Amino acid sequence: MRTFAPLLVLSLAAAALGCATTQGGPPRPVLTADPVPSLDSGSPGQSATELDRGIAMVQNERYADGITTLEKAIKMLPNDAQAVYHLAYAYDRTGKRAEAESRYERAIVLDPKLVSARVNLAAMYLEPPARPEKAVLVLEPAVALEPKAVDVRLNLAFAYRQANQVDKAAAQYRAALETEDRVETRQMLADVLFDGGKMTEAAVEMRKLVPNFSKNSKALAAFGGRFAKAGAFEDCVAAYGAAIAVDGKDASHWLNRGLCRHELHQPEVEVATDYERAVQLDANYQPAHYYVGMALLAAKKRAKAAEAFERAYKLGASTPVGRKAKERWDELTHPNEKLQRGHH
Repeated sequence: MRTFAPLLVLSLAAAALGCATTQGGPPRPVLTADPVPSLDSGSPGQSATELDRGIAMVQNERYADGITTLEKAIKMLPNDAQAVYHLAYAYDRTGKRAEAESRYERAIVLDPKLVSARVNLAAMYLEPPARPEKAVLVLEPAVALEPKAVDVRLNLAFAYRQANQVDKAAAQYRAALETEDRVETRQMLADVLFDGGKMTEAAVEMRKLVPNFSKNSKALAAFGGRFAKAGAFEDCVAAYGAAIAVDGKDASHWLNRGLCRHELHQPEVEVATDYERAVQLDANYQPAHYYVGMALLAAKKRAKAAEAFERAYKLGASTPVGRKAKERWDELTHPNEKLQRGHH
């Protein structure tokens, strides 16, 4: 099988959205506005008043005031999960990680069903230095509590992915898609399958995604590169063809489509037209010259093939493509020397 020139193989999310991340961090933080639990006495005393005031301050983003007020309230109501959760949230928003983490953990002990605390605590576990195993332990009960909450499932999928549990991550993305078919979720599913080496499954998901990016040449090229890596060469040709329809001036689209056409054993004379078009668009595109040479060599046009290889290595003799082009050129122009070297 022929070695491919460098392909644009990006995260699908990165190609579509223009960002550098490949996985996308979990959504956070979450602030619930649950009512404050009533006291056993039925009448609000000073502790309840402090609690109400503290939660209101946090909800109105007065985090420093909220911390002071809630700390006082918690001295009187140490087992109030909502108070501890809102205090954790305030510490979280002010960048006090250790304080936030310990309070989220305490809130979950007090109320294991407090999903918001689980989501935010897991997000902290997934920040550098990541502790994905701890995030998984916190989030699995959250998904059981709210199985239709897509964002909670995406958090758990992300945690599984960080823990290199590809199958479990994929299962969560698929479950999220059953609840709500989002393009972004399917992109993440395709990403995790591709990165996990599950190429056939990744190709299935990518086929579903391609129509959503019919006007985005970079995303279409990313799909093309991934289809090539997955061995889905018909899809590769189609994706690069779609990219060419959007932006026919990008030489790499033409070259890579030609490489996929070659893998489908299409007539070399037809494949060569893609390589030649790449050269026409960018006369200094080294890989395109090399593959023009390969196509000419297959057509037994040795002299013209030698010219193409010479051009390729002169564009960068020290590059991998340049060194390979030099070898081909030497074989065509000095065959006897090659033979003599082989005897030594």
